[in-house]
Amino acid sequence: MADEAKFIVDEKEIEKELFRIQNENKKANILICGQTGTGKSSAINYVFDDNIADVSAGKPCTRDTKLYSSEQINIFDSEGYEVGGESQQHYSKILFDDFLSKRTGNNDDSIHLVWYAISGAGKRITDLDKELVEKIQKSGFRVCVILTKIDELDEEQFQAMTKTLKSTFNNIKYFSLSTKDKEIPELKAYTQWDELISWSCEQIPDIRKTRFISALKDAIKEKHDQAQKIISLTTAGAVTAAASPIPFSDAAILIPLQTGMVIQIASLYGMKLEGSAITSFLSSAVISNLGKTVAGNLIKLIPGVGSVIGAMINGTVAGGFTYAIGYALNELLYKNALEKAEGKSPTFDLIKILSGTEFLNQVSNIFENYKKQEQYKKNSQDKPSQDEKSDETK
Repeated sequence: MADEAKFIVDEKEIEKELFRIQNENKKANILICGQTGTGKSSAINYVFDDNIADVSAGKPCTRDTKLYSSEQINIFDSEGYEVGGESQQHYSKILFDDFLSKRTGNNDDSIHLVWYAISGAGKRITDLDKELVEKIQKSGFRVCVILTKIDELDEEQFQAMTKTLKSTFNNIKYFSLSTKDKEIPELKAYTQWDELISWSCEQIPDIRKTRFISALKDAIKEKHDQAQKIISLTTAGAVTAAASPIPFSDAAILIPLQTGMVIQIASLYGMKLEGSAITSFLSSAVISNLGKTVAGNLIKLIPGVGSVIGAMINGTVAGGFTYAIGYALNELLYKNALEKAEGKSPTFDLIKILSGTEFLNQVSNIFENYKKQEQYKKNSQDKPSQDEKSDETK
C-alpha cells in the first residue's frame, strides 16, 4: 500500500475548473428566418438534440421572434413572412431594426450564425429573399441558405431551383434539405444535412464551438474531432504544468486539467457530469484506479525509477498520462455514438466502464505508445542533419 499513489480530489479545485470551462465555452446564438411555412421548427429538431423547438411554444423574444433555449444553445426562430402578403413589406424592418441590428459583434447577445430558409414547395425565390440574404451578409453575419422540403419537388423542379440558388446567391453557401430523407432513402442523394452541419461548425467562433457541437443530434465526426482538439490543448497544458518535474505523489495538481477534459468530452457526446458527481467519479473511478495502474505498470516506463515513492513526473509523463485518458475516453464514446446511430441500444454506464480493467489497460497501452512517439520525435530532433554531417567531415 505504501507504494500506491495517493490522490486527493479537492472539491474547490473542481468548482474552479467547472467555472473556467463555463467561461471558456459559451453558448452560440442561431437565427433561423425566411418565409413562413418553410418547416423551420422541423429543421431545428432534425439537427439539434432534445426536440428543442417542441419545448412549449418557445419564449417570445421580440415581435415575431421566439427563443428556444437549452444548456448548450440558443435558437431564435423568426416567424417569417407570407409571400405576397402585407407582412412581406414589414419583414425586413422587423428582422433588422427590431432584432439583428441589436445583435451584432461577437458577444453573448450576438447572433453567431443565420440560416435563411426557402421552401422548395414554394418553387420560387422572391426578390425579398435575395435582398434579405445579401443584407444579412453585408451586415457582417455568417449566413447560409437552406432549401427545405425538397421532397415536394420533382427532378426537373429540383434542378431548376438549385440552378436559381446558385445564380442568385453566388457568394453564399446553400444546402438542400428534407426531413423525410430517413423515410425515403432516395432523398439521401439530394439532401445536404452533413454539409450544413460541417459548414456551420466551421463558422461558429471557437469559444462557442464545443457547446454548439454538443447540441447537435448526430454530427459524430464533428464531436470526435472537437474532442481531439480538447485533448491536444489539455495535453499541452499538462506538459506545461510539469515543465519542472513534480513528485509523483503530487500528481493531483493535474486533476483540474484532466477533470475539465473529461467533462468537456463527455458533454460533447451528450453525457452530463456535474457537481459532486464529478468529485466522486474522479476520486473513486478514474484517478484512484489509474493511480494504481501507473504505480504497477506505467511507472515502469520511467527510466531509473523502481517505485512510485520519490518518482518524478516530467512533461512527457504528465502529457502522456493526460492524453491517454482523453484519447481512450473519446474512442469509447465515439464507438458508442456510432452504435447508437446504427440503431443499436448499448447499455452505457460511463463511470462503471471508466473504472473497469479494460479501459485502464487501454489507457496504459496508449500511454506507452505516446511515450514511444515522443522519444522518436526527440531522437529525430537530436539526429544531425545531412548538412551538419557534411560539416563534421570537413
